[in-house]
Amino acid sequence: MPTSSNRRLKRKRHAPAVNRMLLFLLIGGLAALTVAVSLPSNQIPTAEAEPQSTAASLSSRDPASHDAPSNNIETSSMPASASSQEQNSSSQLSSSEKAEDIQAESAGVSSEATSAPSAPPPGDPYPNLYCTPPAESVVANKTIYLTFDDGPSQRTAEVLDILAQKNVKATFFVVGQDNDASRELMRRIVREGHTLGIHTYTHDFNQIYASKEAYLADFNRIYTLVQDATGISPTIFRFPGGSVNGYNGAVRKDIAQEMLRRGFRFYDWNLSTGDADRNGVPAQECVNNVLNYSAGFNQGIVLLHDSQPKTTTVEALPAIIDGLRAQGFCFAPLTNEVQPITFPYDT
Repeated sequence: MPTSSNRRLKRKRHAPAVNRMLLFLLIGGLAALTVAVSLPSNQIPTAEAEPQSTAASLSSRDPASHDAPSNNIETSSMPASASSQEQNSSSQLSSSEKAEDIQAESAGVSSEATSAPSAPPPGDPYPNLYCTPPAESVVANKTIYLTFDDGPSQRTAEVLDILAQKNVKATFFVVGQDNDASRELMRRIVREGHTLGIHTYTHDFNQIYASKEAYLADFNRIYTLVQDATGISPTIFRFPGGSVNGYNGAVRKDIAQEMLRRGFRFYDWNLSTGDADRNGVPAQECVNNVLNYSAGFNQGIVLLHDSQPKTTTVEALPAIIDGLRAQGFCFAPLTNEVQPITFPYDT
């Protein structure tokens, strides 16, 4: 049995170890407090990370929506829920960010390779397929960008007439319609102050997404047609099916990086009429698909279609414009300075 003198000796031996432990704890606490005080409030780690995906981007990945693409029907048009729209709106990057960095982050590619080079590299098959990206992105307050895919078509003049009556400028992502009527419609689009963007020549998913080279060849074909018909050189484009879809998974990052390297910017959407789902969607359904969700956004890009079967889209357009104005929105055409809305890429 230990004596009292032995117990006092053990306590003396343990005392330095206890003192060292208390000292370490004190130093650690002071260090943590110093770091927390020195960090800006927006850099202090929080318990939860902000959600990155939106319902619109998730719907674009739904295999059921990509089973039968056609030359006149876009895919992934399901409107986002109001809560998902609020998440998307709150996660938009600051307008002071460099434009190429924003697009690159959305596309999941390196921002180091997205600035257009001063000269095409040796052996570039498309040395004229370049444009200058903007230095910064702009987020306009309470602004809607109406975008029409797949034209020119028999509906284009009707759409342009309504836009003129309503004093609205919009954006047209065109495909390869190489005839006199289509060329004149493209010239009218430009003449009336709308933006003309690229949507590929063939709109054939299997062809354009076969490889990066196949996409570039198709893009150059429609780009050259637009230049020849209108005298302008487009700077923006939209992937058929959206930048994330069931057909471009193997090549989408390569295509995005190459197009960003050449200075072009692409735009998806966060609102849709739903007219891609089928032909003959009732006009009121198209209206509701937009107005029931648009109030959740500060900046909205609306997907509509400009092709021969889309008569109800034309019928819905005046009510869509009036309803969005009643919600406090103004309208503008897309330019490459507008901060892109793009579907998040899988890592």
